[in-house]
Amino acid sequence: MRKITVLSMIVAVLTIVFVNRADTQTEGIVPTLMFETNLSHNDICLIKIDGTNLYCLMETDDFFDHHPVWSPDGRFVAYQSIEKPVGIGSSSTYIYDIENQTAKELSVAGKIFDWSTDGRLLLISAPDAETDSEIYVLNQDGSGMQQLTDNAMPDTAPAWSPDADQIVYLSGYPEAMLMVMSASGENSKALTTEISINWETQPQWSPDGNMIAFVVNGDVAGRDQTSEIYTIHADGTNLQQITETGGINLGPDWSPDGNQLVFYGYAVGAFDDMGDPASLRTEVFRIDAEGGESINLTQSTGLDYHPRWSPDGEWIVFASTRQSPGIFIMRPDGSDLRMVTNEPPFSEGGREANNPVWQPLTQ
Repeated sequence: MRKITVLSMIVAVLTIVFVNRADTQTEGIVPTLMFETNLSHNDICLIKIDGTNLYCLMETDDFFDHHPVWSPDGRFVAYQSIEKPVGIGSSSTYIYDIENQTAKELSVAGKIFDWSTDGRLLLISAPDAETDSEIYVLNQDGSGMQQLTDNAMPDTAPAWSPDADQIVYLSGYPEAMLMVMSASGENSKALTTEISINWETQPQWSPDGNMIAFVVNGDVAGRDQTSEIYTIHADGTNLQQITETGGINLGPDWSPDGNQLVFYGYAVGAFDDMGDPASLRTEVFRIDAEGGESINLTQSTGLDYHPRWSPDGEWIVFASTRQSPGIFIMRPDGSDLRMVTNEPPFSEGGREANNPVWQPLTQ
């Protein structure tokens, strides 16, 4: 039986990319946000965090554009475009040039998961983990495609190590294992065998590449399946449970210094009364990477979810339904909270934006 969280059934699958350039603090440049909107279709759009200069990359009613991934230099975005109706229409993969505002279709189709520091893309050959998906690597122009995995179990959610020498990924469905392999697909190794990894959450490398954060499924409790945040060394040693709430904890993201994690979570039964909007509540938390007491940063009515640290560690961005659905930023202690998508058309309701990802800092 497919194991999904209650929240994933409620929140539309959208993606936002928050852009933070290295000179934004010193030169006063207003950072830009890239996100998907689901008013009538999914488009990938850009907006400055003061709500100005909204435009969409490839706006169309005929395609569902999603899952954008930044290049390391912040100049390009890889994304998947699925012809409507979803599930029946064809799928294509594009590279969008931000400066020239042009999109190039790759000769291969699939869902891009990560982009290495030397310009290689990690792609899976199927839209989700329920099929026999495999992991491929290819160049930015679509050339040099190489299949890295080949087994009867679906392989998904790959991520490069910071030095691009290793790849972490998930193998199996619905009981997934945490795996690592070399950049060439060799020396594949299972880091976990006795626990069930949540295959909906991509594993996250620590900034120094020594550790990996991931989500482990627990017991089923009513409508919910509990989950906790774990970490493990890249060599498979020192498996550690970081959260111990007995609830649902998802989406871990490392602070730039590797000392803390931010994640979102909710208690078992929080969504039992689906008819009462006040009961639909998730929160954003911060916790030391070694574990301990987590700190609730949001403490509001509504859904606060998908938090991500800014590359300089000064901000945390997250999606929320606390006002109209949109994107908020705050300091790591929860202060200086502000809404980014607070101008029309988002302030008028009907549009949603979530799953934020900051643009990498460039030199």
